[in-house]
Amino acid sequence: MPTRPMLWRTLAAAVALVSATAIAPTVINPVRAQAPDTPATMIVFDGSGSMWARLDGDSKQAKFYLARDGLKAALASVKSDVRLGFTSFGHRRQGDCSDVQVSLPPEDQQAGRDKLTGLLDRHNPRGKSPLTAALREAVKALPKGSGPRSLIIVHDDLDNCSQDPCSVLADLRAAQPGLVVHAIGLGLKGDDAQRLQCLVKPTGGRLIDVQAASVVTGATDEILKLATAGMAAPAPAVKAAPPPVAAAAVQPPRPTAAAAAPLPGARRALRKDGPPALRLATLLASGQAPLPRDVGWTIRSVDKPDVEAMTATGQDITVAVAAGPHTVEVRDGLTPAKILPVNVAAQGETALDVVLDAALVRATFPANAIDAGRVHLFEGDVTSPVAILPASEVASGVALKPGAWIARLAEGTAARDVPFEARVGATVDLGATWPFARLAVTVAGEAKQSRFPAAVIVFEDDPDAPRGRREIARGTAGGTLVVPAGAYAVVVRQGSIEARDRVALQAGATVQRTVTLAAARLTLSSRLPGASGAADTSEPVAYRLERLDVSPPDVFTANRRVTDLDIPAGRYRIEARHGLVNARASREVTLVAGQAAAVTFDQQAGLLRLVGPPGVSDLLWELRDESGHPLWSTAQVSPTATLQAGRYVVTLDHRGKRQDWRVDLRPGEVRLLDAKP
Repeated sequence: MPTRPMLWRTLAAAVALVSATAIAPTVINPVRAQAPDTPATMIVFDGSGSMWARLDGDSKQAKFYLARDGLKAALASVKSDVRLGFTSFGHRRQGDCSDVQVSLPPEDQQAGRDKLTGLLDRHNPRGKSPLTAALREAVKALPKGSGPRSLIIVHDDLDNCSQDPCSVLADLRAAQPGLVVHAIGLGLKGDDAQRLQCLVKPTGGRLIDVQAASVVTGATDEILKLATAGMAAPAPAVKAAPPPVAAAAVQPPRPTAAAAAPLPGARRALRKDGPPALRLATLLASGQAPLPRDVGWTIRSVDKPDVEAMTATGQDITVAVAAGPHTVEVRDGLTPAKILPVNVAAQGETALDVVLDAALVRATFPANAIDAGRVHLFEGDVTSPVAILPASEVASGVALKPGAWIARLAEGTAARDVPFEARVGATVDLGATWPFARLAVTVAGEAKQSRFPAAVIVFEDDPDAPRGRREIARGTAGGTLVVPAGAYAVVVRQGSIEARDRVALQAGATVQRTVTLAAARLTLSSRLPGASGAADTSEPVAYRLERLDVSPPDVFTANRRVTDLDIPAGRYRIEARHGLVNARASREVTLVAGQAAAVTFDQQAGLLRLVGPPGVSDLLWELRDESGHPLWSTAQVSPTATLQAGRYVVTLDHRGKRQDWRVDLRPGEVRLLDAKP
């Protein structure tokens, strides 16, 4: 029967696995005081861009969705008194090896389950995989104490920031004696599962290498059962399913093992007799098979330099040439051109295998990438590309010299950088997943008479950008936008009308989305009643519209006497101001989406015309209401003002002399006040 500390430990591990959902850059409340022997577990969750790749050929969901949904389902079974924390890496910024965040220190999660689910729903994997740095930060965040301490790593790749996770084990154990490390690998490549055992096995933890979508839930249950039993598991990594054809990660790949490079094959034996000929082939490294695509050859006779050079195209081909010394020039992919001497025998075939001492980068991109994609290849940094190649050319393989490279996968304005190390004789496979998705937005409720076409804008969450989001793509309704796989906010905007939606896009997917603009057409006009003189005034008219059914209220303005507006449907308070003084009228209206409305304001106002003394320029008119409150002043000699009907006091100040008039102005009246001496 398990002891009480063992049960605490098992519950902590179970809760920790579930809490991999808390990935957003929100720092939740600090740790509450608990008993010193309470177990604590930290989830270390992979937020890199490769989590958008599919786990196997049968899976319709990205690895992130599989991990997220499994963790959300398990959250309900977690008890409230278990402390857990959450650390994520690569989830906020692209290409940043410092992108590590302890977004949740170990604490009681009972009250935060709904919040964790919401954070996970807004998660957007996007960056690199600084796993080693994440492990250091995760252990730092574990509380000090005598209780059990553990890490659970949920990831799909090893560190691609030039760090070795194995190198930090001693530091981890020094910081937390007795630390146990568990891991769930999602489609680990090559011998990565065995390589990670350096962290798991010495601590008595367990690693499960999941290679099929159908067993993700089972693998999660197995880890939970192990935690519930409260025992270590020094067994080697368990393959949860035979590895199917792996979906490619969109994050930086590593060169595959030597076995993935072109291997020596059964080549036809050289012909010993017959006319002289050359058999020509390029090899990445000595002892390997010829590369699997055509290259161009130039063959020149040393004895007959005046004879035109012979050219040929192909791989592992035989070319008839005269016996004797020749030079052969070949350039394969992005490797430097090679010119080699060869002495062709008098009979039979002479072999020339050109060893490039190079690597091969290739991909198996889908058809849509082959048609539209480009691959920019940079050496060392992204200052200037060595080559910009169609995706179709990279699909057949490109030879390149050894060193540090960056492949920029690009389509339209979308781009993603994939760093990799090219080693002699190795093949780097960029994978089968094109890391972009297509978004086609149809707009319903579009204002057809608007001067502005509906614009579609795609934003991604970015804590460093204004208002926490950054625009990554823009287009028009009915068009198709290409963006990196991820979760986005989609805004459709037409003039002052705006509608929002959220969309999650998997790599290679084409998503159709309809966004409804709840627009209404509103015609506004303002007029003065009565005499035509008042109606003919050219004084300005301004409108202010305040939407009352949203908080904070939206405010729109217009300044034409008769104006047409396309605005969101809703309830509004509209004020029309006629002239520059106090002639105002207001009304509340409710606008229905798709319908037109007209509002005419009949101002209860009149027109006051002031005529100053002839030949005078240095004067000042002042206007006050009947209580003496100043309303308006002007130095014009003969001004005109539209005023709300009522009683006013008019004052003329001229050369130290002051004259006052009391004026009663009725609606529609045109009142003339002549200040002749």
